[in-house]
Amino acid sequence: MRSILFLAAALAASGCRGGGGGKDAGAGWPDAGPDGSDDLDASDGSDASDGSDSDWLGNCAERAFSTQDPFADCVEAFAPAGGASFGHDALPDVVLGPPEGGGEYKQSTDVASLGCGGSITLFFAQPSIVDGPGPDFIVFENAFYAYGSDETYAEPAQVSVSDDGVAWTAFPCDTGSGWPPAGCAGVMPVYSTPDNGVDPLDPGTAGGDAFDLSDIGVTSAHYIRLDDRTAELTGGGAPCNGDKAGFDLDAIAVVNGGRSHP
Repeated sequence: MRSILFLAAALAASGCRGGGGGKDAGAGWPDAGPDGSDDLDASDGSDASDGSDSDWLGNCAERAFSTQDPFADCVEAFAPAGGASFGHDALPDVVLGPPEGGGEYKQSTDVASLGCGGSITLFFAQPSIVDGPGPDFIVFENAFYAYGSDETYAEPAQVSVSDDGVAWTAFPCDTGSGWPPAGCAGVMPVYSTPDNGVDPLDPGTAGGDAFDLSDIGVTSAHYIRLDDRTAELTGGGAPCNGDKAGFDLDAIAVVNGGRSHP
């Protein structure tokens, strides 16, 4: 997430008011967390920074899921980078379920920050993502416009998909040709929330960044991985500093759903 100093300067110049409380992340900004040693992986479900048990992490394909909804079911792997820690205390719920969009001029705080170079992998049990008509899934971050600008404050991530969690196919993500960073997630504002009636499965109204499996020759997927590429777009600096650095994941919605995981 954009650092407070960077955001404050941008908002002061544009007259924009940031903020907005998330249902899980809380209405305020927490204190800065660990200094980068909080990487989590699927090997043992532990938090390397303090040894706390993270039994929600990993082994997603072996878990039983009682609900069928169009959102992620499980966090398979999480490797935040630098000092990013915002929203981590609300994992996994903060990235599961529907988006909590802030609209064009506000950034949602219902997110988990990856940090510049960080990554997260989500699992979709039922339904999986299948190639159907139009976009097949939507990634929701918390990008927003400054008043009077036609560019968002984007913190992009490259999107990769897999059916088995082993073989991956990535969507092209162009961070070197100016704005917008074509093919990346984390570019467009999010309009859908559980309270405003905007359908999170409608790519035309929900906001966020939509992806079509046919664009990369894939027919189905159970896993989506997001790899932050903010530093490539911004050159580092303020967007890569602090606990809110890098791509901020709100939610992922399945537009075209198919079979359950065996």
